[in-house]
Amino acid sequence: MPREVGQKLISYFPKKLKDKIQGLDSFSVADLTSAHRRFTSVAALEEMGLSEGIPFIPPPPSNLDMMGQISWAEIYGYMIPMLLRDSDQMSMAVGLEIRVPFLDHQLVEAVLGLSQKFKKGSGVKALLVEAFKDELPTEVYNRPKQGFALPMDEWIQDPLADFVEEGVLSAADLLSLTEPLQQLKEFKNGKLHWTRVWLWGVLGHWLSRKEKALSLDFVE
Repeated sequence: MPREVGQKLISYFPKKLKDKIQGLDSFSVADLTSAHRRFTSVAALEEMGLSEGIPFIPPPPSNLDMMGQISWAEIYGYMIPMLLRDSDQMSMAVGLEIRVPFLDHQLVEAVLGLSQKFKKGSGVKALLVEAFKDELPTEVYNRPKQGFALPMDEWIQDPLADFVEEGVLSAADLLSLTEPLQQLKEFKNGKLHWTRVWLWGVLGHWLSRKEKALSLDFVE
């Protein structure tokens, strides 16, 4: 899609989606997938001076279909810089060794190259279930998908309320933005997911500590 056409189409998108994809250089499947994971747009990150934190996604191989390109973007834009980093930090913090066998590079390369018609099936992780169906009892692969979720909504509204609000205020002040305050208001009114204000809160605390550290260095 030509960039000019893409920019025109953006103006018709819902605000939350529009805010994420503003400033993209291209509207490829990989770029749109990665942008969807961000809490704000590339343009806003650059305005805040945080563009160095945007993960670099190498161009996907030409033989990948749409689902393969989405997987490629998830690997480089989300899994490596966030999921694997978090797993490594949290496991090492308690001296725990973990392994990720499904990320064996030969397995990843093989599955990426498979046509999406083999990956799209009924139920959760159809290809994986089909591969091990003869090895697993039905109660294992027929059970509903179950994630690991923390009660962050409740925490941010009660025990972590002061921490988050202080961080959001710092982010708004140090970055000269109104967006963090607006999103905090929307969260309190039940109109926004907790991840938005949590990210602003953590960013605000990090920026505040960084500013204090720079001030001490200057004094010394």
